[in-house]
Amino acid sequence: MDRIFNLAVRNRSLTKIAPSGAISFILIRFRAYYVVGIFYLSGAHLVPYAPEKGYATVMANFVFLGGDMRTIASHAYLIEQGYDALILTTDTNENATVGDYLNFARSADVLILPAPLTRDGIYIRGTPGVDVSAVFSSLSPGTLVFSGALPLPYRRMGIKQVNYSEDEKYICEMAYITAEGTLGHILSDYGYVLRDARIVLIGWGRIAKRLYDMIIHFTKNIDIILRREEEIKKLRADGVTADNFSALENACAYADIIINTVPSLVVNRDVISEMKPNAHLIDLASKPGGIDFNAAFEAGIEAVHLLALPGKCAPISAGIALGKCIIENYEKYGGKL
Repeated sequence: MDRIFNLAVRNRSLTKIAPSGAISFILIRFRAYYVVGIFYLSGAHLVPYAPEKGYATVMANFVFLGGDMRTIASHAYLIEQGYDALILTTDTNENATVGDYLNFARSADVLILPAPLTRDGIYIRGTPGVDVSAVFSSLSPGTLVFSGALPLPYRRMGIKQVNYSEDEKYICEMAYITAEGTLGHILSDYGYVLRDARIVLIGWGRIAKRLYDMIIHFTKNIDIILRREEEIKKLRADGVTADNFSALENACAYADIIINTVPSLVVNRDVISEMKPNAHLIDLASKPGGIDFNAAFEAGIEAVHLLALPGKCAPISAGIALGKCIIENYEKYGGKL
């Protein structure tokens, strides 16, 4: 996998990796467990956090601010590709202050922020309470920002931004990882072999298509529910069982596993009332999802909302994909090593 590792985790004081000439072993703590690994940097030395000097004394093309294991893996990928990059998150240094984060942002030619950017609309994920607006206000003119979709007030600030969610290659890779993570969840949680399972897949977007391609190797009993009539005709011509939403209730009544990818309420109380008591419901749609979880709970039907799977089931692969997205889009802006 591009010679990048099984990971990075334990020394939380490491903040910069710069070229020099050896194989580096990095351990970085991540949540409650350790993922240990090795990555090859055509040599590297590590520059530790120096409170007496502060972060503003170090300049870099790329600055990663906040995030999770994906951010750490993406940073390592850029280093391996020869880019000068800094990283500061609560996972890489728990002692850094809000001022350190703002100095970091101020030093950036290219600032890489996590996606989603914030959970509460105020503070950047993976930071000790760093305000989004404070970071954007501290940026030098012309700084290129990589992030997910920005809330409207920040878009109005005229920030030069690349939105991850508008990069087709990156989106498709996240869809693949999400599909694989969903399959892994089913195989570990379902309790039965999939060969005999009847599955309903709701929606026919990037994730659903990749998930179908994976599940079809285990069972042919898959019903696809979607809206577009032209797509239904194509699928039926290929021998796939497909129908519109008028068939949803009947399809779910006989299903063992129902997987929703539609970001609006489609699996409602009426649909759930017809399901088998031992059916499994999986929602992959962004919040609030497409399943009535209260109705499922009342009916005693198992229902889970699997969100942000790339960061949970394959953070290193997701980070490498993000690193590639950053480099390709940076080069579109005329960036050079």
